[in-house]
Amino acid sequence: MKKWLLLYFCAGLAFTLTAQDQFGITLNGTAGSLRLCDAAGFPIEGGFTVEAWIYSPEWKPEFWQGSVVNKDATNPDAGWALRAGQGGRLNFVMSVDGRWFEVATDALMNLNQWYHVAATVGGGVATLYIDGVPQAAGSFSGTPALSSAPLTIGDSPGFPGRVFNGTIDEVRVWEYARSEEELLASRTIDLTGTEDSLVTYLPFREGAGLSSANLAQEDCAATFTGLGEEAWGEGYSVPTTDVGVSAITAPDALAVFSRPVKAQVIINNYGREAVFDVPVTLSVNGTPLLQTTFTDTIPAGGEATLVFEQPVDLTNDSLLLLTAGTTLAADMNGLNDEAAITYRRPGLINTNPAISLFSSRQHNFGSAGQTQSTTVNLPLDMERYERLLLHLSVTCPSTGCDPWDQTGNLSVVTPGGELEIARFITPYRIPCGGPEWVVDVTDFKDLLAGTVSFKSFIQVWGPSGWLLNADLEMVAGSAAPRYTRSTPVYNRQYHVYGDPNIDDDLPMRMVSIAPTTEESRFRLTMSGHGQGNTDNAAEFLERTHQLVVNGAKVADHRLWKADCADNTCSNQLGTWRFNRAGWCPGQAVQPWSHALSPDLTGTELTLDYELQEYTNLLNTGYDGAGHTEPFYRIAGYLIENSSVAYSAVTNLRADSVVLFVAGSPGDPTGDELILYLSNTGTEVVPGGTVAFYVDDNLVAEETFTDTIAPGTGFVYTFAAPSGITDYETAAVTARVTTSSDDNVSDDATAALTVLFSVSTTEARDAGLRIYPNPTSGQVTVELSASFIGGRIEEVEITGRVLSTQTIGGTHERLSLTPGSGMRVLRIFDRGGRSYFEKVVVR
Repeated sequence: MKKWLLLYFCAGLAFTLTAQDQFGITLNGTAGSLRLCDAAGFPIEGGFTVEAWIYSPEWKPEFWQGSVVNKDATNPDAGWALRAGQGGRLNFVMSVDGRWFEVATDALMNLNQWYHVAATVGGGVATLYIDGVPQAAGSFSGTPALSSAPLTIGDSPGFPGRVFNGTIDEVRVWEYARSEEELLASRTIDLTGTEDSLVTYLPFREGAGLSSANLAQEDCAATFTGLGEEAWGEGYSVPTTDVGVSAITAPDALAVFSRPVKAQVIINNYGREAVFDVPVTLSVNGTPLLQTTFTDTIPAGGEATLVFEQPVDLTNDSLLLLTAGTTLAADMNGLNDEAAITYRRPGLINTNPAISLFSSRQHNFGSAGQTQSTTVNLPLDMERYERLLLHLSVTCPSTGCDPWDQTGNLSVVTPGGELEIARFITPYRIPCGGPEWVVDVTDFKDLLAGTVSFKSFIQVWGPSGWLLNADLEMVAGSAAPRYTRSTPVYNRQYHVYGDPNIDDDLPMRMVSIAPTTEESRFRLTMSGHGQGNTDNAAEFLERTHQLVVNGAKVADHRLWKADCADNTCSNQLGTWRFNRAGWCPGQAVQPWSHALSPDLTGTELTLDYELQEYTNLLNTGYDGAGHTEPFYRIAGYLIENSSVAYSAVTNLRADSVVLFVAGSPGDPTGDELILYLSNTGTEVVPGGTVAFYVDDNLVAEETFTDTIAPGTGFVYTFAAPSGITDYETAAVTARVTTSSDDNVSDDATAALTVLFSVSTTEARDAGLRIYPNPTSGQVTVELSASFIGGRIEEVEITGRVLSTQTIGGTHERLSLTPGSGMRVLRIFDRGGRSYFEKVVVR
């Protein structure tokens, strides 16, 4: 589970807290702040951390309006700021090479609840934490711009009036990027101020007066500005006992509509003491369905994974709201007790399932915002899909479409930042989509597996904007599984090109290709922007850049789109017919790809992308002169493919369960329940437990100790199938559980068919014999003369008939359908009486 992806879905409940710290500073959202000196002890080039506790009774409409700890300035833009608002979003902004770079979380924080918030900067990555859990990250390149503005608590020194509404406590600034473990360990611990690398520490212990001591720098105290002593308020509080559910991470969005599934949730201990015996309830569309108890101990600040072992069958629904919540009696905070996730039945594109990522999601320069986010539980076993195709389109809000061609993209949020997987350019004022709005994202199988947080962005400046649709088409493959590994090389959304005052050389990157990699390539999505400059760059400037590997040029990349007039998104307004630097209005930006030499497999190498020389002679006064400086948007990756997994995976899948009944439906004489399993992971499975349910009631749970190797199947016959009394109407479900299973979405299966047949013993008495068994695919069926004129059916374990053959003699050769697993041969004599034999195909 990716902890930094957790989402909080909470209800507003009253609660009582026990105070940890006596005092904090309360601001009314309109005026006032605390200001410190502009000390040399606030370096940012080598990395830093800013953290605080915050509490708000009412969030400001926009996150930039709620300053927490700021050192931002303008004319020129410099420094950084940590802010909160817009329904509970945390935001961090920093000037890099004089331009604002920012990262923001989703709306995760409730009103009237204390949160520990932090921003860390280091190694070209800025990460935002809430209660010690990383929730958003962004990567940047360039040099952070130092600010001489005073460090300010509760307001912005460079943009006055952006006053926080609420209470701030325990402000700390460190001169390095602290780790997740460090933040978790110390967020509720009092410091002395003498800790290594601590440059600001404001515990607000005074409770009176118009200043507060900075225990890390005595000569740099915090002075009240526009505040009186009434600003002293109650400090942060952490409940003794506070446990909640933060996310539902299974089932995945395909499995939930195609098979019985287990649910998996993340439980967090937000309190100061360990908890155990935590009851958790799973509800579907508002109706409680399952309840279980997590009996292990969860330490303070820790988290745990809980799996509801009883499968639920939700395949008949089209819209599902799954909610998981805790009901611990001692819990002192009800605001974080529940998490929820919505599932919509996938649509079909070219007969393939398509998962909706965004559906008519508005983007604007207004209340909706230019950035939207969603979290989707995708299948973990993406290697079995031959292709992943992202379908994009934009439609118009009721107020009309935006009039300009604007850049948009779709990114996956990772601990290393937001990684772009697709880019598009909106059309001029009309809705559009179609074949030119499809991006092959198969290269990102490793990013598009499990619980995935997506962010969409459309740079739009009007209040209308666009409604975005994004669907992920899953094309299953018939060949062996293919694994991918994507390594970010360049991730720059604003790379200035041709300014003699700014170095536009892209850095050389060191990357490694795994020994198991069978093919590798460099994938680049690049588009030029800016106009009115020398040669009308970079939007209308054709250029040829070079890919360099280990110091030698391996490919030329001509960045030019020469067919804009043939755009299927035609009859736009504006200059849509003009060719451009890698894109056209109303189209997705298609990536450029170059295969790397097989000789590089298993080596470390240098990748460099060298831009063709260019100097912009109009590199001043962009806004005043009515033009935009030339720049590139660049997303480059090393892509590796292999038939061997790049990381260890444990997964035992329940393929099917079949009830074999001897006799006939009207006169059954015995039954046999068989569960077919397969190890689709990379690790050996050393046994586990199986169980089956009849009409949602547990009938039997049994243990097996057989070792199952990767890529092999396993057949388990239940010792106790009794209790199934109505073979034709009972809903029979089976599930498997094994330790460290990474994928619980495929652990359950339903009996899709009941095979009625005369028993195997009777078949042998009738002179029927099948050999070899097991087989590699060819079998001989030995029969008595009474079978001549009858037929042989090859039946899949789901009950589907794969082939039929008429019996012409007493020795029949049969070629079974390719593929390993279990088959059932059903043999009919001339009178129509049926017999069956199970055959293992290796």
